[in-house]
Amino acid sequence: MCRKRGPNGPPTYDRAGFQLDYKKVMGWFQPQSYNKSRIVNGMERALNKASNEEQIMRDIFYEKGEAPEKESLSMRAKDAWIDRVSKDLNVPWHTVGPEEFKTWEKKGFKKAKKGEYQEFSDKEKARFSRLHSGCSLRK
Repeated sequence: MCRKRGPNGPPTYDRAGFQLDYKKVMGWFQPQSYNKSRIVNGMERALNKASNEEQIMRDIFYEKGEAPEKESLSMRAKDAWIDRVSKDLNVPWHTVGPEEFKTWEKKGFKKAKKGEYQEFSDKEKARFSRLHSGCSLRK
């Protein structure tokens, strides 16, 4: 729909209510060459970056010594941290990263304790799923 409307058409929104970026949408329609080593190397870099960012965010979000072990974390727990920081700072969910966590900490928001953000209702799980859907195409 975003592609049909064009760059000057009315804005298009995803299921979570965020506006899509026309240039990013058009990038999805460009053919990409297949290079196995580039794909593998890119994936390794992405996994290392994500692991480092998760460690930084976990250390900031929880009180000292209260953070759960990495092995016991679910993906939803990280989504819940990001959700809380995005709401506290009033920034879009898909733009939150380690820098926003540092800002959140400087502003003095209450940190989480051990055991918090472990269990989620079905409604929260569905909401986090919607937040992930199409997030790479948002403005």
